[in-house]
Amino acid sequence: MSERKVLKEALDHLANEVTLMQQQKYKREILKLYDEQAEKAERYERALKSIVEVDTEAANRDLILQKHALGAVEMRNLAKEALREGGGE
Repeated sequence: MSERKVLKEALDHLANEVTLMQQQKYKREILKLYDEQAEKAERYERALKSIVEVDTEAANRDLILQKHALGAVEMRNLAKEALREGGGE
């Protein structure tokens, strides 16, 4: 084998090794980015759940207030009716 051919094969081998090393480096960087995105997605999901819980609590409070308001209106109407029946109005 000629010296030139041996050198060419050695250079080709080195080029392949460099290419593989670069690919491994890019794969690690990509995996790191995926991990970061997954963490962001988890934080976003937790934030959304928190917002939904707060909204649900607020909606429940609103329903309770509406129920009390309806109860107060009903009590007022019953009082008016009792006054009418009793001759108070």
